Amino acid sequence: MRVICQRRWGQPKLVKPKECNNKNLLGSVNFAFFGKGTKCKVWQYENTIYILHRDWFSDCISFDEAAERGIIEPRHGKFIYKDNFGGGVILRNEAVFCFEMPDMTKFILDSRLDLIKQFSTMLGVKWFDLYAIHRWEDFFMEVLTLIKEKTQQKESSEV
Repeated sequence: MRVICQRRWGQPKLVKPKECNNKNLLGSVNFAFFGKGTKCKVWQYENTIYILHRDWFSDCISFDEAAERGIIEPRHGKFIYKDNFGGGVILRNEAVFCFEMPDMTKFILDSRLDLIKQFSTMLGVKWFDLYAIHRWEDFFMEVLTLIKEKTQQKESSEV
């Protein structure tokens, strides 16, 4: 597993790799954090899965700080979105990362754990120390479910 490209909030638009074109799009999965989810697109190119993650370890700042930086106008109620605690603005970071197609004949929970371990190794942390590990487990479960559904659809249409 590796990060292809990433951008922090305020940097120029993310340039996706050419492998992430619409003909290779499998679909999108939800990543829920701070109570509001974001859709992350999933592509397959040959034996590699690419994910455009639209909430890549995003930062949260206070509404006051956001107003000072000119991100929001408090009098108009314009903001990126509130977190669950009602005290901040989320500055969205994005990244495209990829991994090799998992063995879909394995039990799906084993594959999910394999992906979590690869993901934490890529980030340089132990898998059990991964921040919000349950959200990442849910995310990878959705990714695996999408891959399995699309693989089965493709196989049934070829028959």
